[in-house]
Amino acid sequence: MKNVAIAFNLIIALAFVAGCGPTAREKLITTTFTSITAIQKAEEAYSAQHQLDLVKSAPDADAAHLRVAQFLASRAPLDRAIEAATTAIAAAAALQDDPKSFDNLKTAAALVVTEAAKFLPGGGK
Repeated sequence: MKNVAIAFNLIIALAFVAGCGPTAREKLITTTFTSITAIQKAEEAYSAQHQLDLVKSAPDADAAHLRVAQFLASRAPLDRAIEAATTAIAAAAALQDDPKSFDNLKTAAALVVTEAAKFLPGGGK
């Protein structure tokens, strides 16, 4: 997760580059995509193991279903943030001359970081 934090620091640094040229634009999109993918993979790995732990520790099937449902509900904000960031990445790649697309990309990436910090153990670090 430390690599994710480093990658997002790079996103923030690139986001402040005035007048993103093609190279900076491509780096911002690529770095954001790589970072979002890393967070998504971390979420999936954590979720899979945590769901197994919830089921194993439940006294019966009904309790297991309830615990897993509650856990999945707690992960929904991060899932939505990742989906929004993925859409923002696609828009920034397609709308190369639209500065608003990069603002949306930075906002969506920041939301993923915020939600990952809430959801993942260790705050996503």
